[in-house]
Formats: sequence, C-alpha cells, structure tokens
Amino acid sequence: MQDTIFGGLGQDNPSIALFEQSIRTRVEAFALNAHALIEQNPDPEMLTNHIELTRMELSFLLNELRLLERLKRTGI
Repeated sequence: MQDTIFGGLGQDNPSIALFEQSIRTRVEAFALNAHALIEQNPDPEMLTNHIELTRMELSFLLNELRLLERLKRTGI
C-alpha cells in the first residue's frame, strides 16, 4: 500500500474528525440496510448477492478504520 501525504492536496490540516464521522455514518447505514433486508424476506439468490456485497463493503470499511487509527497515531 502506498502512503498518501495529505499536505500535498492543498489542505494544511485535514479533518480526521470529519473522516471519523463519515465512517460512523457508514456503519449506521450498514446496520439499517441489514435490518431492512431482514424485513424484506429475500429469496436465497438475492440474499447471497447481498451478503457478498456486504462482505466487500465491510472490507473497505475495515481498511478505512485501520487508516483512521494510523492517522490518529501519527497525529496527522
């Protein structure tokens, strides 16, 4: 994975708090989507597709959480 230097993007102080809030919002949306799926009572194929998509979304979310931890540790 390649490091990114946020200072080169024209921002002196990137907002870690804003990044953290966006992650929290995505976690909340994930929970609401899971609940909505249960209420729909989908067929097995639809459920399989949804679970595969959810697995990818969780993978991306975990990567962003790790990035957030790293940013907080380094104090960027």
